[in-house]
Amino acid sequence: MPEKLNDTEILEIRSLLKILKKPSSGGIRINKTLRSLVVLVCLRHRIEISDLIGPCRKRRLVKARIDFSHIAFRQRSWNKTIIARTLNRNYSTVIHHLKKQPSEKADAIEQTYCA
Repeated sequence: MPEKLNDTEILEIRSLLKILKKPSSGGIRINKTLRSLVVLVCLRHRIEISDLIGPCRKRRLVKARIDFSHIAFRQRSWNKTIIARTLNRNYSTVIHHLKKQPSEKADAIEQTYCA
């Protein structure tokens, strides 16, 4: 059973969403629903938004990107190109991510995101 978000995580999500509503959020322009998914993935993986969209290829960051790609593609049927632009990646990277298995955290994020 996936774990639920606690009160502090919910407050963090709300504050991050307020920050992301500003026009300049790290140089990327993305849809509101994708923004909320970015925040949820970052909170669940305990990383910064700049890490998710940055160039670093550390394993924990790649796992977060894989989870983001899976949820965005399965739940909202986002185009692979849009997902790639959100992550500052090439669309072929997203295709590669979708071939990988998502982590267990993806289920918890998915339930929170779809609720």
